[in-house]
Amino acid sequence: MKRLLSTLLLATLTAYAHAAPAATDVTMTTASQQDTDASLPKKHPSELYLHAKQLFETGHKDEAVTWFYIDQLRWRYHLLAHPELPPDGEPATMDALNATLGQAINE
Repeated sequence: MKRLLSTLLLATLTAYAHAAPAATDVTMTTASQQDTDASLPKKHPSELYLHAKQLFETGHKDEAVTWFYIDQLRWRYHLLAHPELPPDGEPATMDALNATLGQAINE
């Protein structure tokens, strides 16, 4: 199961990295945005939720949805890889973010 999730996550990140940037807003294709996108895979999954929220609030809804689901897969993999985490810690945080940010993004 972990191998399947790893493969799925890698495929998703690779596909996103090769996708053409959105043409709706020139500011999202700046070097600083590309640097931000490149650094996100090294950060804790909660930071990707914040990145998705920022994109969503600035009108980049398609990119926000992409990052939200990339992060959701990544965080689920993280939780599977660390079953020792207390249920009221990171699992509860992910559930809360899915319930709040996820609801807004999925509308």
